[in-house]
Amino acid sequence: SSLVQESPAVRIPPLHSLIGMAAAELSAMTGMPPDEAVQFLEMAGGDLEAAVALYFDMTGGAATEAVPMDVTMQVTASPAQRVLFGDEPVPQAWLEQGFAFSEAEGCSCGIVQHRNGPCGVLAAVNALILAQENCPSSAKFDDLQIARTLAAILVRCARAAAQSTVGSPGEETPPARVIVAAWARGTVGGDIEETELAAEDGVVAEHLRQHVSASFSGQGGVLLLCYSALLSRGLDGVTADAVLDGARPPLVLGPHGLCGTELISLLLFGIARGNVSAYGPDGAKVTWRGRGEVGLLSRDELESGVPLADELKNPAKPVFIVHGGDHFTVLWVPRDGLQDGEVLDVLHWNGLAPNRAMVKVRLRHCSLEPSPPAPAKHVQSHWRAELGAIESIVQAKPSDKAARPGCWRTHCYELALVTQAVIDEDTSEVRPSSVPAPPIFEMGPAPAEGEGWRCSSCYQTRFKTICFGENAPPAAESCKYCGKSKAEAGWTVWKQYEELPRQVQLRIDRTSGPKILGIFRTRWPNAELSLLDQSGKELALGVDSPGPSFVMPVA
Repeated sequence: SSLVQESPAVRIPPLHSLIGMAAAELSAMTGMPPDEAVQFLEMAGGDLEAAVALYFDMTGGAATEAVPMDVTMQVTASPAQRVLFGDEPVPQAWLEQGFAFSEAEGCSCGIVQHRNGPCGVLAAVNALILAQENCPSSAKFDDLQIARTLAAILVRCARAAAQSTVGSPGEETPPARVIVAAWARGTVGGDIEETELAAEDGVVAEHLRQHVSASFSGQGGVLLLCYSALLSRGLDGVTADAVLDGARPPLVLGPHGLCGTELISLLLFGIARGNVSAYGPDGAKVTWRGRGEVGLLSRDELESGVPLADELKNPAKPVFIVHGGDHFTVLWVPRDGLQDGEVLDVLHWNGLAPNRAMVKVRLRHCSLEPSPPAPAKHVQSHWRAELGAIESIVQAKPSDKAARPGCWRTHCYELALVTQAVIDEDTSEVRPSSVPAPPIFEMGPAPAEGEGWRCSSCYQTRFKTICFGENAPPAAESCKYCGKSKAEAGWTVWKQYEELPRQVQLRIDRTSGPKILGIFRTRWPNAELSLLDQSGKELALGVDSPGPSFVMPVA
């Protein structure tokens, strides 16, 4: 609901519970099976209203077939395993996954993901090795390069553990020790053996180099890294980290075995804190986070209205983990990606089939200059509704979508405007005079006699009544659902994309354009996205339909 109050601290939860709750609500509203509701939400980029519009619009659209991962295998539950998975058996997707790079042409920089689940860990390691190797556009990484990245992760965890034992200023930090996990007797998913090493990059990297091919690249490699990171940070330390931001182990939860930001933060920074927002729960700016080698961009920023931490948007290297709502991928600006003017050519890797692809896209109105910092205090973005403002973008005209699929900037859109009834039920704070007002529209002349129309009164109570208020032609002068006249109930209006204010166009871009465009704009607010095919031909999105030579990045 647009009236939900926002919290200034943002975690990306292990269950991605916003999608789960929205799917349950969509299923209850429409009667569709829960898995189908998830597919509608994925097509709508996680936006409930957009998913409702898709269902209402009867566009259907084949959803991406889910990659199975729910099969699990019972394994010996070590203390590290319990912190990672709790009392649940280890999902087979995690047991099978290692750090193996693609052998497909043009994709050698990307780690291949076999099943749903460990995408966050894979994206973090992939991003870190790209940053370590100075953002190549193409490369084949050897065992030593992979070992250096894994070693740097574990050394950070070990040093954080040693630093946490310091009780007072000036007290000497004890020697940091890395603990490397290995499968006892080579049995993947069985007991683990621990090797303790001095927390020195060279020492740990040389030890790991000898085991990359045999242990980390193959089955169980992801688990070994996670167990090693947990043990090097200390299991009690990991729990203490997570509690600071309102969470507790296990760090991987749910039927799909998804990890949240506690585990990703452990790999990136050596501490398992889950809040990735610029603010703490009190609305004040977070001060504990340091600038890392790689950053994070998330669709959750769009959904919550709360910016991610400045340090995550401005990493030392132009490499980002991309959180699309239910999946993690990798984005980076290669060494040759900075073009003349405010143009960036970037690479995006999604390692999970069926969307596995290395895609080159062009961003205009973008640079590598630091993004402006978030305000010192969290500023809410939702205020009391105003008469004539847009309450909801109902749908694009079905005939436009059928005639010009993917060309959302050429479509006409149905807008539900705020009525007095909406204002009367809205208990939000009144917008201060210092905050710009939203665009205001006139409802205009009533639909002609017999012409189809949508009842605003019914549509604005749709989440309670599951009634969308459509009066198909030949329509009566009063709503067939609530009995109110057009003058009493109000009606929706239609506007072409090109005639809408920029603020509204951006909103449509977020709901009707590719999901990744909205994510890009959390870092580069004015970004315009073009696709590049293998020949270098450029296609600006939203106006022309991509041909078969173009690949759309899927976050």
